[in-house]
Order: sequence, then structure tokens, then C-alpha cells
Amino acid sequence: TSNDATALVWKIDDDTNRLSLYDRIDMKNSQIDAMYSEFNSTDELLLVTCGFDFRGEVWTYDVSKRAVLGTFRSVPYDAFGTWIDERRFVCGERKYVPHDDFAIDLCDARSTMRTSFGRYGNRALLLKCAWSDDAETIGILFATEKTRRVPHCVTLSERKDGRESRTVSGLVDLGGAVLGLCLSPDRRFLYCNCRLFTDAGDLESVKIEGDFVTRVFRVDRSKLELELVQTLRGHKGFTPGDCCFLVYMDVVENYIASGSEDRCVHIWHR
Repeated sequence: TSNDATALVWKIDDDTNRLSLYDRIDMKNSQIDAMYSEFNSTDELLLVTCGFDFRGEVWTYDVSKRAVLGTFRSVPYDAFGTWIDERRFVCGERKYVPHDDFAIDLCDARSTMRTSFGRYGNRALLLKCAWSDDAETIGILFATEKTRRVPHCVTLSERKDGRESRTVSGLVDLGGAVLGLCLSPDRRFLYCNCRLFTDAGDLESVKIEGDFVTRVFRVDRSKLELELVQTLRGHKGFTPGDCCFLVYMDVVENYIASGSEDRCVHIWHR
């Protein structure tokens, strides 16, 4: 991603491991910047989340054809699109009618179809936390607001046969601003980057600790429960609570990696 209204796609040479520019996705006509990107499980399609100010869009891109397939409105832009399977993904949009809440939609990258998944709290944050057990069962974990004006709770929602079957709002209150979410590859653990609140709970005030913590939860989908099993520390934050940055993370079989505001990448062994 880039802040010049383009998204750059790079190719890695299998023999030399060197990078070369493969394609440049031009978004200048939309006057938005690329903020976040994610390949699907087969690396054939790419999601690019774009935004400027409060506006946001999710672009879908076919890697082999070097072509944009479609664009999907997603507001605010930090409600990132995330893949469910090889061609479907979820994104969201804040709605004001009939209530001020957040709508999450299920989208098809190749047909550009968009259907409602559900409506939830004022704001949601989606980052790599969706799955599909089969063609008809879809689940997502995401952060929402509850008693603060920043996302600080985790909600789990599951749909079966096109209907919402189970939802637990505010499943866990992190006690801090949630700035990154990621599921483990086996979907058994949820990793949450957050900066803990230091004030008594004023709705309009957001005072947070300087350092990040990563809360690690075991996901029990049969009981719709999250069990805290570990807390990781070491990554730093300096921005104030009313404008703190999202800090991305990724999890593979043996390692957890996270960004930090001290210009370092922090890596832990699972």
C-alpha cells in the first residue's frame, strides 16, 4: 500500500528472492489512499482497503489478469475488508437509518454481489478474523464500541444458511483501545493488539498507556467463549488516545509478528 493513491504489487523471484514491481493499481480518480492489502488463500485475488478522511472503499484485484474486478464502499476505512474464502470477503459501513449502527456485508469478489451479514454496534474493526467451515457457515470476530468511543470489545457472529444463527456482542472487554486483530491459521487463537485505558471510563475521554499489549485468547466456538491464555509485551506506542494508530500483526504456525511505534517489528515464538 502507499499514500500516493496507488497500490503496488511486487513479485518475488523464486531463485534469487529478489523483488520486482509487478503492477501498479491507480486510485487517483477516486482520490483515496491505499491503507491495507490482503491476498486470498490461493494468492489469485487481492483486497485493497482504501480511504481518505472518513471515506473508504475496498478494491478487488485479479493478480494474473492485472485487473481491478470491482470496488465496494466501506466506511469508515478502518473497517477493513477481510477474506472468508477464496472469493468471498466481508466489509462494513456505518449506517444512520433507522439506527446509528454498523452494517457488515458479505461480498463476492468475482461477481461484485453484496448481501447483508448483520448490523452491530456504532463502529467495528475487521482485521483477518473471518472464516467459512463450509459453503453455508460463516463466522467473524471483530472489535466494537460499547462504553467508549473507540473499539474495545470483541464480538463473535456466525451465520448458517444465509441467516444469523449466533451472535455474542461484547464477548470480551479488552479494557483498552483495540488496534489490531488476527486469527491463528488453525482459527483456535485470537490475537488482539491493544493499549490499555488509564482513566476511569469517561465515554468522551480516551487516555491510554504508552505500551502495547497483545492479548491471546483461545477460541471456543461451540460455547461462543474466549479464554485469555497469554499476554505479550514489548511493542511501544507514543500517539495519544484520540488519534492512536492501528498496528498490524500476523500469525503463522510458530511465530507472531507485530508492528510498533518504535520503528521496530516485534516477533514472538508461539
